[in-house]
Order: sequence, then structure tokens, then C-alpha cells
Amino acid sequence: MVLIMIVNANEIIEIIKCNSKFELGKIVITPRVLETISFVELINCIKRHSQCDWGIVCKETAEINNAALYTFDDVLSVYTSSGKEIWIITEPASGYTTVLFPEEY
Repeated sequence: MVLIMIVNANEIIEIIKCNSKFELGKIVITPRVLETISFVELINCIKRHSQCDWGIVCKETAEINNAALYTFDDVLSVYTSSGKEIWIITEPASGYTTVLFPEEY
């Protein structure tokens, strides 16, 4: 899997990170997501993730995510954009938040 970092949107990302309810680390987005999902939709999804709006995950995953905020475990958000499911995974141990399609995991 090849990941690239958003470099032309640093200011927007920094604003989201400053207002985040947990540490996002470096944000990377797969090329397929960048080619398919609009920048505005991506930013909206990242912002929701940073505010603990886990999207369309099941109740159990939401509870695991909420607990992970205190244990520094991974959190997963799932959103639908342009008819496609998008995953956002924050891994505190690695210091990365990754935006990808489920089939890219």
C-alpha cells in the first residue's frame, strides 16, 4: 500500500489537529481515496473523526473507540462519501492517522 501525506493542505489539517479531541499524528491518505473523494469531503470526514464522531460504526466499535481514547489504542471511523465507504484509522503507537478504502486495509 502506498500512502502520501497531504502537503498542500497543511493549514487546514493543522486547524483540525489543534481542535482534535485526541492526537491524530501525521495524516496520510491513499492515492485511490485522493483520486475518488473530493478534498472538501475528506476534510469533513477527518474533522468528524477528530471530534469522536465515529460515523457508521456499530455500537460495539463506538464503545471500543471511546475507551481507546483513555488507553491510547487504535480508533476506527467509517463514513460514506460519493457512494463509497471510507475508513479512518488512528494508531497512536505509530503516530499516524490513515484514510483509506476498506479493501486497501
